Amino acid sequence: MSLDALAIRMRPVIEGYVAKRVRNEDHKDEIVSRVFEALTRSWPTFRGDCPPDAFALRIAANALKNYYERDLVRMSRQISLDVWCEEFCLQQNTAVPGPDVEVEQRAEVEGLIKEMKRVCSPIECAVVELVYQGNTMDEIATLLALNSATVRSHFLRGRERLLAHLLVEAPDLLGGMDAVHAAVRRLETGAGSELSKEEAEAILLRKGSAGTLRKAMLKVAPYLGVFIWLIVEVSS
Repeated sequence: MSLDALAIRMRPVIEGYVAKRVRNEDHKDEIVSRVFEALTRSWPTFRGDCPPDAFALRIAANALKNYYERDLVRMSRQISLDVWCEEFCLQQNTAVPGPDVEVEQRAEVEGLIKEMKRVCSPIECAVVELVYQGNTMDEIATLLALNSATVRSHFLRGRERLLAHLLVEAPDLLGGMDAVHAAVRRLETGAGSELSKEEAEAILLRKGSAGTLRKAMLKVAPYLGVFIWLIVEVSS
């Protein structure tokens, strides 16, 4: 494949990838330009050890990393996990939240990431975070040089582990045990998947086999109203 052909095909992909992660319009255009400049410089050394699309997306990921770690520092902005949390939270809201809401959202996401790293594998963490950023399975597969089925498997396993772990170790991130109990009651009176006696006891007592807790939490999670991106069906 020629560089021109790759650039034509990947431009809308790169523009969309950057747009999901950067709010400032001028910064978006600058980053996209840098990506294609870097792609042009590095293309002669590309040896085909990964798909060309993945090569281009990795350059885009590196450009974004430089943007957050270097460029924004020069603009006297605080660059830390807090900034990433702010960006992630705003992606999940159509309206800009007030200051108090922003602080609360950042704290929740920061706590979620901390707990996720305790219980999930590095690849599961990477996939879950990319899903949170709004990527599809196919986009994540291209970025990580994996197939979509493998990416989806990592997401589903990571999601199950995280939900069960939050119930036992950090129920506040689920809205608290009162919210969990209310979700169980809603599930029991609704038309959704029914909890078995074992699953209901596992949730209410916050203990049981890993398999039981994971199955139970997948049923209850849609009734909690928090971290909806963890429970919806993810498109390819």
